[in-house]
Amino acid sequence: MRPFFCLTILISLTLTTHAQSSYEEAMQQGDGAVRAGQYKTAINKYFAAEAFDPNKKDIVKVKVNTVFARIDSLLQVAELARDEALKQTREAQKQKQVAEAAKLETQNALTIANQLINAFYFYEDRFALAFKTNKFYFIDKKGIRVPQLGQWVKAEQFDDRTGFAKVKKKEQEKLLDYLLDTFGNIYLVAYHLKDLDRATGVLDLSGKSLDVFPARAMAFPMLRVLNLNGNFNQRNIFRTIPAAITQLKVLQSLQLSYCQLENIPPQIGELQQLTSLDLSGNLLNDLPHQIGQLNKLVYLDLSRNAFRRFPAQVAQLQQLKQLDLYDNQLTGIPKEVRRLHQLTHLDLSGNKLNNLPKEIGLLQNLTDLDLRDNPIPTEEREIIQNLLPNCRINF
Repeated sequence: MRPFFCLTILISLTLTTHAQSSYEEAMQQGDGAVRAGQYKTAINKYFAAEAFDPNKKDIVKVKVNTVFARIDSLLQVAELARDEALKQTREAQKQKQVAEAAKLETQNALTIANQLINAFYFYEDRFALAFKTNKFYFIDKKGIRVPQLGQWVKAEQFDDRTGFAKVKKKEQEKLLDYLLDTFGNIYLVAYHLKDLDRATGVLDLSGKSLDVFPARAMAFPMLRVLNLNGNFNQRNIFRTIPAAITQLKVLQSLQLSYCQLENIPPQIGELQQLTSLDLSGNLLNDLPHQIGQLNKLVYLDLSRNAFRRFPAQVAQLQQLKQLDLYDNQLTGIPKEVRRLHQLTHLDLSGNKLNNLPKEIGLLQNLTDLDLRDNPIPTEEREIIQNLLPNCRINF
């Protein structure tokens, strides 16, 4: 039997509403998640506990190892069941004389095994995080290690918003932070402006209550990720983005939540490599039409702003897969939304919508639609469900 590997971790770079406030609380939440069988949540909580008290990393490591060991055991059982089911299926096809009862039992065993495997998070249905012999690495859906994604002292799952995974690598007795892309490229992370150099690929100044946009970042055109996120309690106040942002020609991810932004400069359209843009928690009520030129953008977060109308420019972003517009003041969605053919996730919760255009039914790739906290009448809900029969809709 091939060794099967372990669970995935989805740790969002955005805020969570159920944050922990101490090492003890995070550990208690992790233990509770283990008892409930919520292993992904458990590992997230243990890592959060380590962040509160790095001196207790050995205790956290034991907890994480225990969770992975438990999941590894579950996966081995699932693998055995699946192998046996496939073996029986092949024999049945060869002999062509399998009783219906045995065939049904085989199918049930295969279904149960696949349900367990599919319960784990695979980024873009391709890679999952695994852990064995004190190393983190990535596997494909067959459970086979993906060599080009390396092995790491510590790692997190690929973030479906940015497309990167956080990894840690020991170099000259120092543990360094990197971001890993799906091609196996790694980019060194700097957490302070003074640490920027030509080898830096990521600048993370999140949660630092910035008064001004860090202009020094523009002198490093090889940056792939610029994270200037504030949060609800620690907002930045630089209010706008300098036009010189265009110097970051290879930037792929730009995160500017809770920065008190009142407008976005038209030069944003020149960031042609951008795939992820977070503008949540600002004061925006409009976007420049040049934002429609971001042809590679797959993730856009405009939640918690002041939009009264759906930004028409967004409909030009035909590679967009995830769009968050929750907690605005939208009263309608234009029929041009039909152009977003690649869209899989659309969050419109917390607005003032009472209907959606029939063109929403043309979004055949849409799997998740959130319409909670909108005044949508019952009859309109039924229409929407009929337009999107294969989509999970929350009203």
